Amino acid sequence: MAFRDGDDELQELEYQPFSAVCLIAFIASCGAILSVLHSYFLPFAIAAAVFALYAVVSAEARSERPRGVIFGYLGLFLATFLSASTLTYRQLEDRRLFSLAREYAEDWLQLVQQRQLQLPYALSLEIIERPSFDVDLIKFYRELSDERRVKFDAYKVIEPELSIRRAGPECSLQWLENVKRISPTPLNQLFVLKYQLNWSGRDQTIGDLLPENQDLPKDRPWILHVTMRRIEALPPLGPQWIMQSVDCVEPRYIRKLPELGRVE
Repeated sequence: MAFRDGDDELQELEYQPFSAVCLIAFIASCGAILSVLHSYFLPFAIAAAVFALYAVVSAEARSERPRGVIFGYLGLFLATFLSASTLTYRQLEDRRLFSLAREYAEDWLQLVQQRQLQLPYALSLEIIERPSFDVDLIKFYRELSDERRVKFDAYKVIEPELSIRRAGPECSLQWLENVKRISPTPLNQLFVLKYQLNWSGRDQTIGDLLPENQDLPKDRPWILHVTMRRIEALPPLGPQWIMQSVDCVEPRYIRKLPELGRVE
């Protein structure tokens, strides 16, 4: 392109193309900031990093380096940084929450092993259904309404809690591993932990107290999946933990309750 200046001297103006792809990659990388808010957006941050890398490589491969490549490099750095930060935070957060889940699970299992009934049951209920902790739980559950009494009576005979209560100190629980974390929503998360229930002392049969007279062998350890649920309750309560379920996966036992009711 040519033009004339005030002295009528012909000047040459060189045209340099602009890389719109690099600019789009930078904008997409800015959107990857959402991954900091929740790990649900982590795939978007990774995709933004890949797209920014493609934009930079394609721009640098041209015979004439376009303007705006700097946006591609900035986008690549930002998306890569956000992806790595989110992954690191998620791993640390998983470790912290699983540690809390294990702490609460083992406290709950210890209550069951101490042959307590009312408190473990209360801790398995939704927050709004729990009695206040300053009340006499024995008296509270003795005076339950018919509907609540059906649920409470059903809880008394479900496994593996029944066997743990009956064995008491003659059994022991050993943590094996963290199985998985399930996050339906950021405010409602499930943590599944794997435990081994070891029997010692005299052999005990429990078939007479089980629904349909089911017997579970105690000549070998039981493998349990303990599921803890973490919810974000309204202030002033804040985060709360609920014993969601304890499932015997080996030997396989279907956690059934009498037809009159079920544990929520």
